[in-house]
Amino acid sequence: MYRIITLDFYCDGNVIKIEDEVPTYFSLNDNMFEAEIYDTAQEDILLGYNVMYDMPVEKNGYWYFKEIGFDIKSSMWLITYDGKLPYTYVTKKEFLDKRKRSLSVQMQISAAGFKDILKNIEIEKGFKEKEYKNDPAKLEKYMKMDYLQIKERYEKQLADNEKTYKPAFDKIDAQLKMPAAELSQQAIVKSDPNDHLSYLFTDDDDGFGKILIKPNPGYFNKKIPKSSPQFFWIYVRANPKNPIVAKFMTDIIKAVDFTILKNMLGK
Repeated sequence: MYRIITLDFYCDGNVIKIEDEVPTYFSLNDNMFEAEIYDTAQEDILLGYNVMYDMPVEKNGYWYFKEIGFDIKSSMWLITYDGKLPYTYVTKKEFLDKRKRSLSVQMQISAAGFKDILKNIEIEKGFKEKEYKNDPAKLEKYMKMDYLQIKERYEKQLADNEKTYKPAFDKIDAQLKMPAAELSQQAIVKSDPNDHLSYLFTDDDDGFGKILIKPNPGYFNKKIPKSSPQFFWIYVRANPKNPIVAKFMTDIIKAVDFTILKNMLGK
């Protein structure tokens, strides 16, 4: 990794001082990227996959990410083997299959508390039956006033929990019936504003869209040392309204020799 943090100088009377905290930053990284591309997301992650928020466009043999931000803007580039990316995109079917499993985990976690209470009151019932075995009146009162009321309450909450999740499962099942051609398309998703348990498919122009990615082992040459660069990630961030900083952003990228970096891949 190679990094540059440009510090702002300013005058305090007759003394030149340095601004310690600045947004201006440049980095050149090998085999490292902003998003997680080496590991598959755990099943308990709601989406089931790692995400990125912008798709690159291939220009002149390199991958360019559009500039993002308002007052502080950032740009990124990926230098990779020709026409390839070190990660791969997830299909709609892959997302729906894993989302269904993740949703099941969510539902089970949500129901766990109710199940624990129901299990505990059954244990308590066993103790009370022994305690009141010679006092039917007390046992009847306990069953009516405590056990049955609590059991009914939490059985209802458990049933309501399943009802809460059912519409989300129904939506996934309906989406899985889409034509195979559509299910094989890339999955870019966003939260459904009308259902916090569901997601909608969208496109890269949607500012709320999340691009789902997964590892691409086929990209890497496993025969070369792990220290060899197999892709480069270039990142620059600054406030373009500051003319000095804006010039830094332009000049630093001009100083990067993309061709030399490309020729270093795999070596």
